Amino acid sequence: MPLVMWFRRDLRVRDNPALLAALSDGPVSCLFVVDPALWTSAGPARRARLAANVLSPAERIPLTIRYGDPRDVVPSVAGSGAVHVAAETTPYGRGRDAVVGERVDLVASGSPYAVGPGLVSNGTGDPYPVFTAFARARRERGWPEPAMTPRSPDLAPADSSSDAVAMLEKAVADAPVELPTAGEDAARRRWHAFRSEHTDDYEVERDRPDHDGTSRVVALPPPRGAAPALAAGRARSGLDLCDRAGSGASSTPTCCGTRARRRGPISSRP
Repeated sequence: MPLVMWFRRDLRVRDNPALLAALSDGPVSCLFVVDPALWTSAGPARRARLAANVLSPAERIPLTIRYGDPRDVVPSVAGSGAVHVAAETTPYGRGRDAVVGERVDLVASGSPYAVGPGLVSNGTGDPYPVFTAFARARRERGWPEPAMTPRSPDLAPADSSSDAVAMLEKAVADAPVELPTAGEDAARRRWHAFRSEHTDDYEVERDRPDHDGTSRVVALPPPRGAAPALAAGRARSGLDLCDRAGSGASSTPTCCGTRARRRGPISSRP
C-alpha cells in the first residue's frame, strides 16, 4: 500500500518538505480530507475559496478527496502505511493529529510557516510579548532554504469520493463574490506582480484598505497554494523584497511573513 501524504493547510507541490519526505520512502497517495468541523462553520465565500484551492492541485496531481472526520477517514485510507504531514500548530489541529497518530504512523516534516512556530523565543525560552522584539529575533534567525520541487514523483492514482468532489464544485459555482484565482501558480503570479508594481509604496499602501496595495498571496484562510514563507523571501533567488530599493521594501518580509503567521497558532478555532 502506498504511503499517504495528507495535505491540510499547505497544498503546494513546490517547497513542501512533508511531500519530499513521503516520496523518499516510496509510492505516495495524496489525500485531502474536507473536515465537517471546518466546512460547516465556514460561510459561503470561505467554503468557495477552500474548495477552489483543493480542486486546483487536483488538476495537476492525483489527489484523493474525501469528506468526513479526518480521525476516521485518514486511518481508513492509510491502512497500515505511514501518513506524512506538515507539522500542525493550532490547538484544534494538534488535538486532531494526536488522535490520528494513535491509529497510524504520523510523520511530521516542515511547516507552512516561514519560521516554525516556537522556534523564535526570548532568553528564557518564552514567547515574545512585544512584536518589535519578536520581529528582530525572527530576522536574526532567518529561515531555511526552500525544499526541492519533486521531479516525476511516484504518485498513486486518485480515489476520490464523487460526492465530496461534487460538493466542492458546487461551493465554487455558488461563490457569492468573485475570488482570486486559486492554486500555487496563481499565487506565484500575484507575488511576482506585487514585486513589480507595489513594493515602492508598500509602506504606505498597506494601510489603505481602499487600495489594492498588498500581495494577496494569503487572500483568505487556509488551505493555501503558497505559504507566507513565499512573501517573506523564502522562494528561490530573485524573489526577496530586500533586494529592492526603498524603506517600504525593506520592511515587507517582516509584515508579510511574520506578522500574519504569528497570529495563526494563537487561535483555538478549527
